[in-house]
Amino acid sequence: MNTDFQQKFKWSNEHMEKVQEILENFFIKKNEILVKMEQATFKQDTEQCTDLVLYFASNKIMQIALRIRKTELRDFTLRTSMATGKATEIDKIRKNDCPCRLYLYCWTDAQDEIEDYIIVDLKKCRDNGFFYAQTMQIKNKEQGVDSIFNCYSINFLETAYDESLILEKHITLKPKRQID
Repeated sequence: MNTDFQQKFKWSNEHMEKVQEILENFFIKKNEILVKMEQATFKQDTEQCTDLVLYFASNKIMQIALRIRKTELRDFTLRTSMATGKATEIDKIRKNDCPCRLYLYCWTDAQDEIEDYIIVDLKKCRDNGFFYAQTMQIKNKEQGVDSIFNCYSINFLETAYDESLILEKHITLKPKRQID
């Protein structure tokens, strides 16, 4: 595991208490009681785009994806290609057998605390062909690897289809930069 990945993983783990609070509150509104949250296994993470496994009082188990970003830009980005040719996040999510139902996408504030988030319904995204939609792409060198990301606006997630792809939205910051 490279050092950049380890640092990002450690940083992300520092936010797990807030992540659990967000998820508990979300599921209470759905009449579900979250009783346990675990990090996904390495195989689940690298092959299925699963970051967390949730356990409920009803004995239901759910796998979800999670991203926490340090940026003022409130957008939804997914890696679509890497110079290494390995399967990307969007490749894993596009597959119909991807077990993830939800994507919790968070942004931190200047104090490095989770401030804003959206919960995206990945099943609705797959059913609507969202992951094949044409959008702005950005190039980035992350962890020493050239990557390309699809960049979607929150507005697009809410209005491009018959129903919103966002199940819950908490955006407090008026971004200084925003894509349309």
